Amino acid sequence: MPYIKPTVRSEFSGWLNPLTRFIEERGVTPGELNYLITKLMHAALPKNAGYEDYMDSYAAAIGASMEFYRRRLGPYEDEKIKENGDV
Repeated sequence: MPYIKPTVRSEFSGWLNPLTRFIEERGVTPGELNYLITKLMHAALPKNAGYEDYMDSYAAAIGASMEFYRRRLGPYEDEKIKENGDV
């Protein structure tokens, strides 16, 4: 779940805010976004990563994907159902 304490969020803002501004201004392709996410996942792994470390990283990516769907894509789909009718 991406809901971390504000104090922890502020630790990330120094580098995350310039990155998000860059992405917002330039835009990224799906392949570039995949690259960025993958680089972050690799960076989060410990030096001697084992199965559990890989699975934790994978689970974080799945969780982020599910949260994105719940907050952004789900409401978008609901709006399209209202506009165009259900299946």
